[in-house]
Amino acid sequence: MKGWVDIATGFGQLATAAAAIAALIFTASSLNATRDDLRITEQGQITDRFARAVEQLGEPGPDRIDVRLGGIYALERIMRDSPDDQPTVMEVLAAFVRVHAPRSSTATSPPQPTPSASAPVSTDTSSSVPVDIQAAVTVLGRRDPTHDRADSGIDLRRTQLAYGNLVEARLRRALLSTADLAYADLGYADLTDANLSGANLSGANLSGANLSGAKLSGANLRGAKLSGANLFIAYLIDANLTYAYLIDANLTNADLGYADLTNAKLNGANLLNANLLNANLTNADLGYADLTNANLIRADLTGADLTDAAVATETLRCGRVTDTTKLPTNVNRPRPDAPDTDPACKPR
Repeated sequence: MKGWVDIATGFGQLATAAAAIAALIFTASSLNATRDDLRITEQGQITDRFARAVEQLGEPGPDRIDVRLGGIYALERIMRDSPDDQPTVMEVLAAFVRVHAPRSSTATSPPQPTPSASAPVSTDTSSSVPVDIQAAVTVLGRRDPTHDRADSGIDLRRTQLAYGNLVEARLRRALLSTADLAYADLGYADLTDANLSGANLSGANLSGANLSGAKLSGANLRGAKLSGANLFIAYLIDANLTYAYLIDANLTNADLGYADLTNAKLNGANLLNANLLNANLTNADLGYADLTNANLIRADLTGADLTDAAVATETLRCGRVTDTTKLPTNVNRPRPDAPDTDPACKPR
């Protein structure tokens, strides 16, 4: 009889354990279902918020600017609350800027007269970016870039952003080709690998900006402030850098072929291994610049000041050096006809 009691007791314990396990499984399933329901609800709320924000963004007219601003900041909040939706929000805001601020057929004129290196960027409010466009660009520039798509950047091609405030903007891999950024403040902005080909950056402030690997071919940088900027391996072929301030800039391995650097300030700039083939350096100030291994073949150095620059006689051998070119005391003046007659001076 005792044996049967023990068996019955054992079965009872097993039944209790099974019931407990079943309860746990049910509870876990319920929790998962609850989480799934919550996730669906949250996503639905995000979708509703997104739709409302886009609707606000589309409100036309100057009297609805406050509504558009509300939509812009609502989209920023969505990016923070739902990082997975950030790429979509970026596309919407960038499209808003492209549609409502297309580049004018007449580019903003370069500074006249050319400002000094210490002069502040112009704050002429009559030419400033519209409030809603500035807000959209600001939101794009301060987003968390870790949630961006790895294969794309902000598309702001051919936009009118002259006088815009983009200080410390996060614009890595941004598409800004042919954009008008004249007089814009891009101080300390991250423009790594950005495409600024053909952009108008005349008078813009890019001091301390990171332009490593940036494409600036054919860009207008007349009078731009690039002091302390990082232009490592940047592409500046045929760029207009007349009167530009490149004091202490890092131009290591940069391609400045055919660039116009007339009257540019390059004091202390690092031009190690830079390509300056056929560049125009007329009256440029290169005092204390590092031109080690730079390619100066047929570069025009008429009136340029290379006093105390780190440059070898061989590096200057094929440059267009005249009597007005100021050279370091330890460098021999090359023959003036060398660029055209010396076989070693063929473009490479």
